[in-house]
Amino acid sequence: MINIAICDDCEADAVKIKEIIENNYNKNKVTTSVFFSGSDLLKSRIFFDIIFLDIELNGENGIDIGNKIKELFYYTLIIYVTHYDSFYSDAFSLHAFQYILKPFNKDNLCNVTEDAINYVKNKRVQNTICLDINNEVINLKLQEIFYFEFVDRKVKVVSEYNIIYLRVSLKYIFSKVKDYDFGIPHKAYIVNFNYIKNIKGNEIILVNSEHIPIAQKRAAIFKKQFNDFLHRIYFVL
Repeated sequence: MINIAICDDCEADAVKIKEIIENNYNKNKVTTSVFFSGSDLLKSRIFFDIIFLDIELNGENGIDIGNKIKELFYYTLIIYVTHYDSFYSDAFSLHAFQYILKPFNKDNLCNVTEDAINYVKNKRVQNTICLDINNEVINLKLQEIFYFEFVDRKVKVVSEYNIIYLRVSLKYIFSKVKDYDFGIPHKAYIVNFNYIKNIKGNEIILVNSEHIPIAQKRAAIFKKQFNDFLHRIYFVL
């Protein structure tokens, strides 16, 4: 089941988005919820896979609401909807999945929704990998991992919920995760692109406020890989 929220203070726009989605997707596979204010959306404390979010809500800033949603549920895909393209840079600083200009049409909305649903489904399939380490099978949920660090001849796995240590090489780990949006900024680190908040100089700042160094000889290729990731995942019509 894919859970979708629509947050727009214009009832006509919210209803139109809801009707288009429900008329094109099986209700047993997609659910939709409508909110007319960002505060009500936040108060719900519900995880939504996809949120269509108006930027100019009555008395509220949709960019600020989106920032708070990302703090609560980082993997929620946010699709900003607005009459103005002047908010483009602000929206994409939060890794917005899409940015739709009003008035939107059915075809554009369906294409964006289809892309978002497929992305969610693919992420679910790719969420877990199995590692065979010293005859022990270890399952790792990639969606929860911030980074891997090689320290004291072990790999430190830092995730959203805990830290574990594995007696394995970083090279082996990278061979398993390289196709799932991870990169190597430094010989001692493998970083999940999804959790990078920004890059300043030769340093990565993660969403949990940790800082990861970028080796000078790796800087150009790592930054290009991250930029390619952003353009592949987060785009605009």
